Amino acid sequence: VEELKLELQLLEEIPAREFSNDEEVSIGALVDIKFNNQIRKYFVAPTAGGAMINIDGETVLVISTFSPIGDAVFGTKVGEEFELETPQGTRVYEVMSLA
Repeated sequence: VEELKLELQLLEEIPAREFSNDEEVSIGALVDIKFNNQIRKYFVAPTAGGAMINIDGETVLVISTFSPIGDAVFGTKVGEEFELETPQGTRVYEVMSLA
């Protein structure tokens, strides 16, 4: 219970703001990432990775900066690619938009 309270506190401390497409991906960003010609929406959080939330009828996956994809996308900009090593090989992702 204490861990959940701490996670909730960390999430509540994220400042609500809009990101522009020329900024770097950071905590609090809502980012569209393309992989295999599919674009998925992610929310970058300091904790609670793996949760799926619904924003305006769209499914958003919460990724933690401690997860491989959260760590790799952190600091990138729209139009940039990043790679992840997986057991199936290297995956190349592209940042499509940032909000």
